[in-house]
Amino acid sequence: MPRGIVLAHNNGLGDLVVMNGCVRYLASQYDVAYLFCFDSRLKHYEFVYRNDPHIILYTKPHPSTTRQGRLRQIAAYKEIVEQNPDIDWSAGFRRTYWNTFEEWRKRLGEVGLEESKTIWPELFYAIMKTPYACRYKHYHLQRDKDRESRLSSSLDLPEKYAFCVDDTRKAKYNMEWKTDLPIVNPLENPIWQDTLIFDWLGVIEGASEIHTVDTSWLHLIRTLQLNIPKFYYQVRELIMIQEGYLNDDHDKGWTRIFPENIQSTSKPRYWLK
Repeated sequence: MPRGIVLAHNNGLGDLVVMNGCVRYLASQYDVAYLFCFDSRLKHYEFVYRNDPHIILYTKPHPSTTRQGRLRQIAAYKEIVEQNPDIDWSAGFRRTYWNTFEEWRKRLGEVGLEESKTIWPELFYAIMKTPYACRYKHYHLQRDKDRESRLSSSLDLPEKYAFCVDDTRKAKYNMEWKTDLPIVNPLENPIWQDTLIFDWLGVIEGASEIHTVDTSWLHLIRTLQLNIPKFYYQVRELIMIQEGYLNDDHDKGWTRIFPENIQSTSKPRYWLK
């Protein structure tokens, strides 16, 4: 009987990047792997895993609350098992759908990790029972250079520019970037609505500097291992973002900046987007 596993992780695009190695590793250990996602992220999930027939996406409508999201994940798992009785599902359902620091700290105790010595991606891999080395060893993204090239050509980019992101899923920050270069901010360009985050990889590679807050773009940028000035603006109150969060054996050269008196605009009902 073929062996299967069902997987789910937090639904942010940053999580999609960070957990890529985990999903691909676990999928390689089983005959079939179902990966749960909400429909609001489906086009990005489809792009990332379009080259792996062992990973099957299973979607539900985007939830309005965390509790509803968890219930939909559980319902999806039950449906998958019921619809595939010829598969051995003894591996169960592995997920990292935890959205508060209190929940993260509870999970730390369950897997035997210390907060002061752990960055949150390490925690998420431990919850999924996956070696953290798989984050980079099994990470894979099949890029679409045609899409990237069309986007770059449409932007009329200057010869040198700073790629800057001041926007997260929850808020937009009023930043004063520490650069004299022209700024390219993808989220301030109307074309952003018609692109995937992965379409911007060529634009990112062409930058002379990187300036970003803690957002999905940070994790995507780190996969490129760019040897240019890179600046992380710590504007959010977060836990488990020690030095290894930015600079490790995979990617180095990040400078952490602590801006003062930063104003932000919250996004109403951001959870529904």
